[in-house]
Amino acid sequence: MNEWNPERWARIRLADNTLVEWAIAIGVALLVASATRVLQGLVVGRLSKTSGRTRTRIDDVIVSVLRSTRLLSHLALGVAAARHLIDQSKGTARFVELFLTLILVVQLGIWGNRTASGVISIWATGRDQGQQATMAAGLNFLARLVIWLLVILIALSNLGIELSAVIAGLGVGGVAAALAVQSTLGDLFAGVSMYFDRPFDIGDFVVIDKLRGTVTKIGIKTTRLQSLDGEELVLPNGEIAKARIQNFTRMKERRVLFRFNVEYSLPAAKLERARDIAREAVLRREGVRLDRVHFVALGTSALEFEVVYFVLSPDYNLYLDHQQAINFELYRTFEQEGIGFAFPTQTLHVHSRRAVEEALAAPGAAEVPAT
Repeated sequence: MNEWNPERWARIRLADNTLVEWAIAIGVALLVASATRVLQGLVVGRLSKTSGRTRTRIDDVIVSVLRSTRLLSHLALGVAAARHLIDQSKGTARFVELFLTLILVVQLGIWGNRTASGVISIWATGRDQGQQATMAAGLNFLARLVIWLLVILIALSNLGIELSAVIAGLGVGGVAAALAVQSTLGDLFAGVSMYFDRPFDIGDFVVIDKLRGTVTKIGIKTTRLQSLDGEELVLPNGEIAKARIQNFTRMKERRVLFRFNVEYSLPAAKLERARDIAREAVLRREGVRLDRVHFVALGTSALEFEVVYFVLSPDYNLYLDHQQAINFELYRTFEQEGIGFAFPTQTLHVHSRRAVEEALAAPGAAEVPAT
């Protein structure tokens, strides 16, 4: 058995470098990567404590950016520091340089994405909550799109690919791809337009054609609603862009019209009193503005009144509370005043068969043709 000979192992060469040289280079790379990783943790920890005591949010963005540094980036720094400790062929050196460049570019994209997201969040602070969520989502999407497009273009350029040829190829192939996914692209463009046109915001209660619910998410391709029954409704953005949308959350006040009918047998004084009772019932409510109370029609079976008022809030439950209170007061006061509500009636005049025959047989009666 051969004895252990360190000098012999030290003379073994691998890819133009001895094992000792490889060990030193790997050790330096790991040391640098570990040192930068530890330094990142110390800086982030220190800034996190400082940002917790300040009102500004810029330091929070800086902490978020530093935390997004990936472990692969630390390893790339270690490789960059140790690469000169070993001999490399031109091909190997070019490959390592390209590898490090791509990692750096991707890391810059991640930092840019975190920075844009933080700045947009600061910009949206103080706005309406639904508006904030909608606008921030749209701006974040555009920022990510621009940043990652730049990352891809820079990466392709470093790979030696001519960008002019790529752009020309995308122009030709893009037409065919657009035709193939026309519906999907329509949804995508509709989603982007909704971020900025803002027919509704996240949290709004809307009616889209015959579907109604609360907006929970505005995506790039679909929008999601939570219906009153609890299920989730998923609607393509392209269809929403063509639909009629009612946004109840943006209602400043709610217009209410209701009718009530009273009996024909009432005297005129009671009829005028019914109008005054309805007026007083609405005027007593706080947060309500009376528009009008009118005796509008002599109906087929009742005397018809129409009342219009405004609830100075879009809240649906508040509207129901007001209407319920008005209905109770109308019913109670009408009962005290002896004013009866009317209900649909119809009078039928019934004659016996014999009476009909006698009437037809009377002189001057029209003859009824036999059937």
